[in-house]
Amino acid sequence: NFLRQAEGARSFLAIPGYQSYAPQSGQIIGVLSQMKEDFAKDLADAQAKEKKAAEEFKLLKAAKQEEIAAGRKLVAELDQEIAALQEKHAQAFKELEDTQAQLELDRTFLENLKKKCAVSDEEFAQRVKDR
Repeated sequence: NFLRQAEGARSFLAIPGYQSYAPQSGQIIGVLSQMKEDFAKDLADAQAKEKKAAEEFKLLKAAKQEEIAAGRKLVAELDQEIAALQEKHAQAFKELEDTQAQLELDRTFLENLKKKCAVSDEEFAQRVKDR
């Protein structure tokens, strides 16, 4: 029975027009092969771009971190400088207040001294006059 089916299959090949059929699968496989090559090339290009982008990002990140560290260091230095200037300002302000207070005391002393000198001059003039 199997042999008869095999003969039937051969007889199927004997049908006119069937032998003139040229399979198109070669072209399809060629197109698929070309697509595979194109996809492989595109994948390699994309992977290369991604690798390059990752390296550039790594360098940029390192540069930005250095900038941030430098900025933080500058902020710390400026904070210290501001603190020192505020301390100097506070000391200078205290010194100004002390100087102003001393000036007021000196002016009061000068007024009292002038009054005493005027009284002494009058007493002296009176003594000279009485003699």
